[in-house]
Amino acid sequence: MVDRGMLRDVPFELVLLPGENDVRLTLELVEGAEVLVPDRLGNAPMNTEVIPADDLLDINLGNPTQLGNTTGWFGLAVYSDAEIRGAGGNISGYPGDKPSGTQWYDARKIDSVNSRKVFYDIDTAGGQSGSAVYRIVNGNRYAFAVHAYGGASTNSGTRIVTPVFNNFVAWKA
Repeated sequence: MVDRGMLRDVPFELVLLPGENDVRLTLELVEGAEVLVPDRLGNAPMNTEVIPADDLLDINLGNPTQLGNTTGWFGLAVYSDAEIRGAGGNISGYPGDKPSGTQWYDARKIDSVNSRKVFYDIDTAGGQSGSAVYRIVNGNRYAFAVHAYGGASTNSGTRIVTPVFNNFVAWKA
């Protein structure tokens, strides 16, 4: 996990391993061009409370057209409570309790939703934070939350609401 102090105070190189599965890289390494956080946290003191709406970041790869054409794309969507409640949720990622570099997937119904978070009992483990929580609509994948929290009975993610969606759109520009 990377905290914002690390992002602000320590120089680092971010390298992505797209298509990694079972420690075999199926695509070339991608160096992250820019890490973006919500404006409220960018220059905030370290003791600033992180609220669910801010608990995300974006890795802007510049123009990853070739990568996206190879791996595919995720859409982003703002859904109503009713559209999310009871919908199928999907998560794919690299859980820390599985062999290194192996990608795992799980899907279940969404348990509940509030104004800033989505709750589900989709199986996750440490290392999957930041994964998209998505629905499949007409064969396309649309993220409606970003997985962020594990819990005793349910896991949860930061809901993509209009301000969060607008952040992602602004970061893409």
